[in-house]
Amino acid sequence: MGFNERGLYVAVTDQHSGDVEAVKKRQRKTHLVYAGNFSTAEEATTFLKEEIKRGYRKGNFVLLDENTGFHVLYDIDVITRELERGVHVITNLTPLPGMEMSPQVKEILERAEARENRGLRLAEEIDTKDLERGLKGLQGIAADHGETVGRRSIVITTKRGSGR
Repeated sequence: MGFNERGLYVAVTDQHSGDVEAVKKRQRKTHLVYAGNFSTAEEATTFLKEEIKRGYRKGNFVLLDENTGFHVLYDIDVITRELERGVHVITNLTPLPGMEMSPQVKEILERAEARENRGLRLAEEIDTKDLERGLKGLQGIAADHGETVGRRSIVITTKRGSGR
C-alpha cells in the first residue's frame, strides 16, 4: 500500500472467501502496473475492473485520490463501491450478500471483524488535521498487534517472523 508520484493511494489485500483456486497472478503486480500510470482513483478503478478479470487472485483493492475513493472487490464477480470521506477498514474478507460460508470461512470472518473493530477504535485517535501525524497514526495501526499477537492482530506475525 502507498502513494504513487501523482498522489494516487493504492492498498491491496486478499479475499479469503474459501474457494480453492489455482495460483494466479498476484495483486501486487496489478498494483505496480496501474499505480504509476494513473492520477485519479476513477481512472485506476476503470482500468482495474477490466484488468483483474485476466486471471488475478481474488482481492480487495482501495484506490484513493484527493477527491474520490473506491473499494473494488474481486471475488465471484467484480463489485465496486465509492467510498465516502471518512474512515474505512478493509480486511481480507469482505462478505458478499448471500455468500455461503464454510466453518473455516466463518472463522476467518470472525477474525477479520475483530481486526476491523480494533482498527476503527485506533482510527478514532488519529490526528486528521496534520498530514504527517495522520500518516504516522495510520502506520501505527498497520503495525498494531492489539492486546496479544495472533490471528486477531492487525499485523499477523507468521512462524517465520514476517508480518503481513
